[in-house]
Amino acid sequence: MRFRVQGAASLLITSLLLLLILVVTLSNYKRVFYQIKRAQNEVWAQQKFWLTESALECAFSIISIMKKIPDDLKQQCQAVGIDADTLTVSQTLPTAIIAKVSNNKQISKQLRLYNDRYAGIIQSRSDLVFNGDFSFTPDARQTNEEGDWLCKLVSYQANLWLNGQLTNHNLDNSTPPYSDFPADQTCADTHWTQSVLQSDITNDENYDLFMDRFDVPRSKWKQLMYGGAFYQIPQGLPDFDNVLPPSTEIVDCGSKIVAAIEANHDLIWLYGSCDLKQSELDVVNIELAIEANSTIEGIIVVVQDGLFSTNSEQSLRALIYQIVTEPSAFTPSEALWSATEAHQLSPVPLGLDLSQLIFYQSNRFYAQAGYVLDSPNLTALFSADMNGLFKGDLIDVPLSKIRDTRWVIGSWRDF
Repeated sequence: MRFRVQGAASLLITSLLLLLILVVTLSNYKRVFYQIKRAQNEVWAQQKFWLTESALECAFSIISIMKKIPDDLKQQCQAVGIDADTLTVSQTLPTAIIAKVSNNKQISKQLRLYNDRYAGIIQSRSDLVFNGDFSFTPDARQTNEEGDWLCKLVSYQANLWLNGQLTNHNLDNSTPPYSDFPADQTCADTHWTQSVLQSDITNDENYDLFMDRFDVPRSKWKQLMYGGAFYQIPQGLPDFDNVLPPSTEIVDCGSKIVAAIEANHDLIWLYGSCDLKQSELDVVNIELAIEANSTIEGIIVVVQDGLFSTNSEQSLRALIYQIVTEPSAFTPSEALWSATEAHQLSPVPLGLDLSQLIFYQSNRFYAQAGYVLDSPNLTALFSADMNGLFKGDLIDVPLSKIRDTRWVIGSWRDF
């Protein structure tokens, strides 16, 4: 009998040990099963993240190739097998591509489009003088939290003098700043100058106007001039490795610009002084040349190391960029100004030093794509009542020839 009890006890102990082993095994299995499931979820999430990344890259590639943001961006990526639930591009600065796949976290990455830049119709490192009453439709590239636009007229880095009224005409459906601009928009009250200057006219921090506009540092302007995109006037300048001769007046400047446009050039680099004369209908003829050329919507004219003057009363589908590359590169003088039609017919007001004046328009001429006045320690004078309509995308095509769309460093993951 004693042996039977001992056998039963051994059997019981063995069963308990087996049960304990089974419990431990099941516990470990449950933990292992959880780890396997978690790993599978992480792989699934990572796959969705990779798919979201690929949507960003797809959108970037399409925008870079097309030089614009297409309306069917999501559909174009779907056509190559990348199916994102959300694939959009922000409409205000900073420009960002936003993508989301299934229930995965939405991710975005900032990019700099070829036509992204600081806002402003007139951007200047020169001292600015407005002598008259001026009304402009504004540039608009960002909104506030309420959805109103942070409009911008003038961005200056030196001094600003007003002898008259400078007015923001506000946004208008009939004259939007960009062709794809949404309808029924308005400037924020803080960025809408009427009788008192607001934040649409600002003394901004010292940023590189040249870099902002052309994506090339100002110190490397020569690389842009000789890069092959710009048509040079006059022709026959020394090559890149040689020193440029002193700049002079470009005789028949208007006619030479017309000839460049007729030869299908929309990027024009003037080395020297340019006087666009009303008596010779220079601006009218340039505008007619643009109108007659189906490949050109607007032009960029760089005026290097020389005066720019005009007494024209027409508008021009152009951006005027004036630059004095070094203080020693060019010095204005009374003799140089005396040869211009603008000064002859409408003398520069007394009190302004002609040896400091670099830019002068004495009539209602208006560059519709804006002005960049990059001549430090010199003065630019607008001296006539003027109403201007800003059209920022007139120069999208020429800009696309010298600027690329690129990711912004620090916007997402940098490698």
